[in-house]
This record gives sequence, C-alpha cells and structure tokens, in this order.
Amino acid sequence: MNTKKKVFLYSTIVLMGLLAVTVIMNQFQTSKIDIHGNYVTFNSLEELEQFSDLIIIGSPVEPFNKRKHKETRFEDGNLESFSTLTKLDIKSIIKKTDLSLNNESSLEVVEPVGLIKEGLGKRKLTIEGYSEMKENLDYLIFLKMNSYGEYSVVANTLGRYNLDGKDLEDSGNEEYQEKKASIKTEALKKYVNFVTPYLQTE
Repeated sequence: MNTKKKVFLYSTIVLMGLLAVTVIMNQFQTSKIDIHGNYVTFNSLEELEQFSDLIIIGSPVEPFNKRKHKETRFEDGNLESFSTLTKLDIKSIIKKTDLSLNNESSLEVVEPVGLIKEGLGKRKLTIEGYSEMKENLDYLIFLKMNSYGEYSVVANTLGRYNLDGKDLEDSGNEEYQEKKASIKTEALKKYVNFVTPYLQTE
C-alpha cells in the first residue's frame, strides 16, 4: 500500500471515530421541550397572597439533576404528568398555615419541570417556560398545598421570584414578564424586612 493510500485510510478511520464519538455524546446530552399548560393567574400581590397557603424565602440545596423527578404514564406508556421535588432550606416564613414549620426547617416543594430518561440521554420537560429554581440561590416563593399533601409552586413562574439577581432564567416566558415584574415590585416593598438580607448588593 503506497503512502497516499495509507494517509487516506488513516484519515478516514479518524473521521469515522470522531463521528462515532459525536453520535454517542449526543445520546448522553439533555434535550429540552416546553409544553403548554393552563394555570390560575394573578394580577396583584394581594391575589397571590390570598391564594397561597405558605409564603417563604428559601434556597434549593441540591443541583437539578440530583433532585427527585417524578413522572406518571398511561397504560400505553405515553407520558401523563411530570414534576420535580425540590428540597429547600427555609430562610424566612412570611405566611403559613402549618405551625410546625419554622425558619430552620427544610421543605420539599413541587416544581412544574421534569427530567425523564430517553435512550442513553435525558429529556428536560418544562411547562410554559418554567425554569427550575437554582441551587443555593434565594427565592421568594408562594406555595399551595395540593391534593397529595405536597406544597406546589403557585401559578407557574408567577409563584417564585429570585432575590439575589443570579437566576437569569427567573422571568419565564415573555407573556409573564410584565406581570411578574409588577408583582415583584409590590412584594419587595411589602416584605422589605424579610427580603432585604437576600437582595443583590453591588
């Protein structure tokens, strides 16, 4: 075999190897799908407060991929529902109906986002652009007890507000942004004594 043929053969083998590695790596990546959902919506902080059973300032203690991801499926195997249980350290309680909770408690809350296995990789599912609360960041969170005895984030992205300014995905879908900004402004004024220690500082 002459030198040119050897070089061509080796080059072909290297390219095929790189292609195989790329295909395998893509199989392990996480893809994302956003799903339309219907939520109770609110136009003011007062409406949000009245609907909520629990209002806290909290911080997730685990990265998203380490949390409990739940899914239910129909008999034919198709996905029925999904959610993520996020464990929070409670920093401060603004409103509560459960007297056993205190500022040193931890609490698992339901977020409308999921992570499911798909082939060798995973698929992240979101509802109406909701993005999970990020590990070690501080949030003002409005929660409602669901029929399973779990606290769920109220009204999708309108039910949680990043306080330290480090969650760049906190605003959610464009349709929520104006309303969310208005409610956040109200909340920062009303809850000033609660939120001040957690606000972003220059």
